[in-house]
Amino acid sequence: MCKKSNLNLHQLYIEYIMRNTFILFCLIWLVGCTNQPKAPTDSTLPVLDLTKDYPKMELDINDIAEAEYIPLETTEESVIALGAFLNISDKYIIMADPLGPVFIFDRKGKFIRAINNYGQGPEEHNVIIGLTVDFQKEEYYISQHAQIKVYDFSGKWQRSLKVPEGVSYTEFFNYNEEKLIGNNSFYDRYNPYNLPMDTTPYHLIDKQTGDRHPLPITIKSWVSKTLDRRKVMLDKNTARMETKSLSLLPRIWANGYDFFISEFSKDTLYRYKNDQLTPFAIRYPSIDSYEIPTVISPVFYTDNYFFFKPVEMKLVENDTFEPYTKAPLLMLDRKSNEIRHIARIYDSNRPSVGLWTNMHYERSEIPNYIFKQIPASQLCEEYEAGKLKGKLKEVASRLKEDDNYVIAIYKLNTI
Repeated sequence: MCKKSNLNLHQLYIEYIMRNTFILFCLIWLVGCTNQPKAPTDSTLPVLDLTKDYPKMELDINDIAEAEYIPLETTEESVIALGAFLNISDKYIIMADPLGPVFIFDRKGKFIRAINNYGQGPEEHNVIIGLTVDFQKEEYYISQHAQIKVYDFSGKWQRSLKVPEGVSYTEFFNYNEEKLIGNNSFYDRYNPYNLPMDTTPYHLIDKQTGDRHPLPITIKSWVSKTLDRRKVMLDKNTARMETKSLSLLPRIWANGYDFFISEFSKDTLYRYKNDQLTPFAIRYPSIDSYEIPTVISPVFYTDNYFFFKPVEMKLVENDTFEPYTKAPLLMLDRKSNEIRHIARIYDSNRPSVGLWTNMHYERSEIPNYIFKQIPASQLCEEYEAGKLKGKLKEVASRLKEDDNYVIAIYKLNTI
């Protein structure tokens, strides 16, 4: 009997320990869950909660915009090899190849002139890393690694603005009559001398002197678009630095002269207008909570809508841009603060092709405009296959395969 009784007591003791250990574990787990930060619910600003599964929808851009299609005139002087940079006003369309000419057309697409100042001379420019236009003064600004070169619309060099060591502008815009606005992207590119980080990397830039005036956005760390940089030996005596980067992710975007700023290292997104910096939205979870940062990259920004992609800054060896292309496209309705997951965005005049949404180098002086450059060869092929409709079908019917780009211009609703 005693042995049986001792065994029961032993079992009861073990059960007691296990039960209390389990309760203690549950209490610790509950406390841990309670301490986890939650998405803000009392914010007066929109909260971009990246943990949510937002309702999905397909969007025909024509439901929120009026479409216009401008075929750029093709002549022997106006053939555009790679129209990387596009700036549009109510009077001009300006396109530029990174390695060469700047092409000026009127707003209806009629060719005006091609300007080729590519070279190594003091009044010439080399590879274009950024371009913006002052349409009022009829001047354009070409960003170089050590300076910004300024030309008028006839192609005449006007002046050069010195850019100090440790500063580089791939993202910059016309701000007002006296200044440009830009982001110092030097630390996304190349820092061979380990120069100290620019802790206020958003600048107003004087158009006459190049003097920089930092905006009141201070950062402690830099979330770089460059995901990998390594030395590659070409032979036993020659090496080069090879980088893999999500270089097309903008931090700053413009709706006319209203500028949206997504500083990747911050949880607050901003807008800058009329010399005032104001919070625009809050992201959740905090950027600091990620081992591999997920950043908010603007796609386009208008009076009514903010389209963006949450992009994980991870390296995919065989496809560097996969984190961007596979990131969901989200749309914030600025009137209701509702967010939708845009599973597909397209133009119903060209329904078989999704509307490409990375517009890093496309700028408009006029608010609420977005663009798409479409090669004539693609439109000719789709026209022959019966895949085009409406006004775009009519434009394509007059094209030849070796014609210039057609510019699709979408004026978004503001009601």
